Amino acid sequence: QQLRDTAHDMLEEAVVGRALDVDVVAARDAVEYARAAGVENSAVAAAEEAIAAAVAAQERRSAAALALSTVVAGVPLAINVVAAGTALAEAEAAGVDLLVIEEAKDRVAHAAAAQECREAAASALKAKLAAPPLVLKTYEAKAALAEADAAGVDEAALTDARGLIQTAEEAQQLRDTAHDMLEEAVVGRALDVDVVAARDAVEYARAAGVENSAVAAAEEAIAAAVAAQERRSAAALALSTVVAGVPLAINVVAAGTALAEAEAAGVDLLVIEEAKDRVAHAAAAQECREAAASALKAKLAAPPLVLKTYEAKAALAEADAAGVDEAALTDARGLIQTAEEAQQLRDTA
Repeated sequence: QQLRDTAHDMLEEAVVGRALDVDVVAARDAVEYARAAGVENSAVAAAEEAIAAAVAAQERRSAAALALSTVVAGVPLAINVVAAGTALAEAEAAGVDLLVIEEAKDRVAHAAAAQECREAAASALKAKLAAPPLVLKTYEAKAALAEADAAGVDEAALTDARGLIQTAEEAQQLRDTAHDMLEEAVVGRALDVDVVAARDAVEYARAAGVENSAVAAAEEAIAAAVAAQERRSAAALALSTVVAGVPLAINVVAAGTALAEAEAAGVDLLVIEEAKDRVAHAAAAQECREAAASALKAKLAAPPLVLKTYEAKAALAEADAAGVDEAALTDARGLIQTAEEAQQLRDTA
């Protein structure tokens, strides 16, 4: 009986307390010892039920601990936070060691923060890349790309972002180059603009996405250049036409008008100076002709009998040399001949 009572006490002690704290091996030994010592069957059966409950509880705890350690293993960005939360709840319910649970909670919190940071960085990068290439702020996009890379955004998204940034940089560089070419094409005097090259620059700028205001300003400059150059060409042609031919045939008044327009229109200075020389020469020649014609007319104004024929002949020679028209010279020769005949007849008589 003493042996039985001792075995009974040992059996009760083996299964007392929480199921998680039961030493299953020792408890099973206690059951065998109690059965051999004749402990009542009800006590043995109760102990066996407690042992079964302990096994179940401890197996659940082991499984929960294993599941928890598995789900929180690896780098923070790879942890499934939702699954980890479920595993934590099961681990707490299954009685997993508090230190293990706290450590797991820390890892899950760290993972959640890291993943939130990654999502925020991915969203920020996407927002920076949403603009069209020509207006995309590449320096801001690059900063967002660096943050996304540091936050662990997946490489595929980073590669796509780098491609979009590079495309934007190339498009903007092309546009800026086209803008500079456009400005250079229409800079300076309208008369110096290469209209063909400027029109090419306009088309290139338009294709490259240069702002409409710059293109419109260039087109206005080109239109002004065309007008100025056409005016210069017309003025140069008019001037060359009016000063062509022999000096005595040049219309000096018209030539003066053409010279003024040529100067205003920006005709080449050498062309203008040459034209001025021709006009001055023509004016002098025509003045000389008029003076010679007047002098001849004055010499022929006397009646035939008193006309000084030798002086008249000298004036006739000067008039001929000065380019007085042939009709006037012919009339003068007739008057001189008439005077000579009248004076000879008089002298003979």
